[in-house]
Amino acid sequence: MNILQAGGGVVILRFLPDGRRLLAGVSSPGPGPEQDTAGFVVLPVAGGGPVRLDLPPLPLRAWWCAAENGNAVAVQPDGDRCWVAWNDGLHACRTADGRRLTGTAGVSAHHLASSPDGKRVLAANRPHNGQRWLTTLATPPAKSKPVKRPLPDTYRHLIGFLPDGERVVVLDGDRVRVRTVESDDDLASAKFPSRLAYYPTISPDGRHLGIAGYSSFYLYDLPDLGKPRRIKASKNFGDFRAFAFHPDGRTLAVIHGGPTLVKLYDLETLKPTDKLSWKLGPLRTVAYSPDGGLGAAGSNDGRIVVWDVDS
Repeated sequence: MNILQAGGGVVILRFLPDGRRLLAGVSSPGPGPEQDTAGFVVLPVAGGGPVRLDLPPLPLRAWWCAAENGNAVAVQPDGDRCWVAWNDGLHACRTADGRRLTGTAGVSAHHLASSPDGKRVLAANRPHNGQRWLTTLATPPAKSKPVKRPLPDTYRHLIGFLPDGERVVVLDGDRVRVRTVESDDDLASAKFPSRLAYYPTISPDGRHLGIAGYSSFYLYDLPDLGKPRRIKASKNFGDFRAFAFHPDGRTLAVIHGGPTLVKLYDLETLKPTDKLSWKLGPLRTVAYSPDGGLGAAGSNDGRIVVWDVDS
């Protein structure tokens, strides 16, 4: 087990593809109540100084309200670049030195998805008023022009690509939909039973979709999209803080049931198999490395615990 210092409360955590670095969204105290600011750093798992992404400070509350706990970051498969939906715009940064790259000016974005081959990025915006757009960019962005098409007013979340790179999953109104990327035709859909939807995430193997709702965690089996299975909250609203799929396709890690607990579930049965308590927190986010060898959880106090999954 290793403890990293992120320099602020950890609200987002992603392993980079090499499994040796973490992308962390961190918050810092603002000038008054509910005025914390947010930023991003890249941290070596083995320890060392952080690399801060070249993004202007943004009020954390404003950013969360815009993204509504959706997927506001995406990492290229080679790990050289990451994408961030920030201040209603799309930004690309180098993970090695945090330098901001060109080619995304004028693209409005609140949710992001990077294709499995890294050749294109989807950016969706959801303004409170006005037209919603889905923008497609080929990478690197400086060598191509963005292509935009309108989204329906009912659009809620761009969730992500499926492994074939030709299909994408979205939450539109009260339906989870699998659509073709090019034509936006529906291939399958299923009802989403909650008014609120937090942290929608597709498992690495593309077999499952997880969404935290008002008082339950919902798990969809994507190859046969139908009624979701669920884990009910132990007490009340707000119980589900974050979750992550292990790359082995058998394990789900969920932060709920206690501010310092990471509970592990069997994906096939949704029965608990173990729980981890790191005595730091409150925990806000959890992630697995791409090879599944490491887990990481970030807390409000700025600490990130990294553990060996097999130990």
